[in-house]
Amino acid sequence: MSFHQDMEDFLLYCELTKQYSPNTVRNYRNTLDRLTRFLSKHKISQSNQIDLDVVNRYRKFLSTHETIRGEVMSLKAQS
Repeated sequence: MSFHQDMEDFLLYCELTKQYSPNTVRNYRNTLDRLTRFLSKHKISQSNQIDLDVVNRYRKFLSTHETIRGEVMSLKAQS
């Protein structure tokens, strides 16, 4: 399955099953859209192509590019 479809399924789950607020779902979408652009640039379209190396490259990308406060906080929370 494509990463994009997995992302849409996750957002739907957050909205319908978890009943997260529309603002939370929108913020998740914005964050995942940024990840999607990164993956696309690196020719990654399937979720099973994402490995530790890709995660580390994305973390480096985030740390070297100006990001909004929420994205930086999310990254630190996962460390």
